[in-house]
Amino acid sequence: MNPSLNLIRKFTDRLRRHNCPEELPKADPPKSTETDVNKNEVAKPQAVSFRTRLNNVVSSLKRFQIFGYFLSELPDAVNRSIFVEALPVIWAVQGELSMAVLPYMLYCCEYI
Repeated sequence: MNPSLNLIRKFTDRLRRHNCPEELPKADPPKSTETDVNKNEVAKPQAVSFRTRLNNVVSSLKRFQIFGYFLSELPDAVNRSIFVEALPVIWAVQGELSMAVLPYMLYCCEYI
């Protein structure tokens, strides 16, 4: 496949993922619980990972306006990253168009 067409395909895939996110919640499989000698269920507290604790702390800090300003993502950050990716795509399309027009221009300039 042409590298510039491949670049265009990757860009359109990224746009599609941004506009139509497919991050749906997934159902957890049922977990078997441990039982004691009398077949009674024994509930153990779930171990909370460090990353989960850190995410909880950060999300609680984001509620305060001063921390939220520094910790939250800027509203236009995703759009800026998409536009940065769009520049090479635009240049690739312009290059392909100029290559398509060049033979026509050379043909027309011979008779002037």
